[in-house]
Amino acid sequence: MLGIANYAERVGAHLRSQALSQAFTPERKEFIQRQLCLSHVSSSDGTLDSDLAEVVLTGSDLYWELGSDVSVLFHWKDAGAAVRELNKSLEDVLQQPSDVTREEGRYRTVAFSHVSSPDNRINVYAANLGSGVTVRSNSWPAFTELIDTWKADKHDGLSLSRSLDFLYMRTLLPKDAEHEDGMIFLS
Repeated sequence: MLGIANYAERVGAHLRSQALSQAFTPERKEFIQRQLCLSHVSSSDGTLDSDLAEVVLTGSDLYWELGSDVSVLFHWKDAGAAVRELNKSLEDVLQQPSDVTREEGRYRTVAFSHVSSPDNRINVYAANLGSGVTVRSNSWPAFTELIDTWKADKHDGLSLSRSLDFLYMRTLLPKDAEHEDGMIFLS
């Protein structure tokens, strides 16, 4: 019952911030990075930045501040050092004195780790999808949907990137254009 009350209080705080046009808070970024075990991911020599080809951030609800349904896909030019650093971030969280646990599993043919705490401050499903792509998600349904889309099992290879709307937007905003740092596509 106390958990429901705490959740209701957090949802109420989010709705108040939405109503007061203060939906973005600096703490959101740190909360999500901590929840996905990404807050300390870095390399001393800058290789992670130079090895990163693309990043995709996806989610499906308005309560990002609460850390619900956020997934990050990283596409690496050279995944070796990056995967080691991402795995190290999971190990670092587990080394801290806390109630964080780790479970290993497989979904389809993809091995994954689920690192979590009872209070949801840490909740991440992490996997290497192959071809230099790694994923971090705090949502099991979103995580499995990403794997299904990657494997093209569930959607017969159809994803948002193959939708007519997205393809049209890419004719207006071509990928890798000199002036493009990124593209946000809301559907």
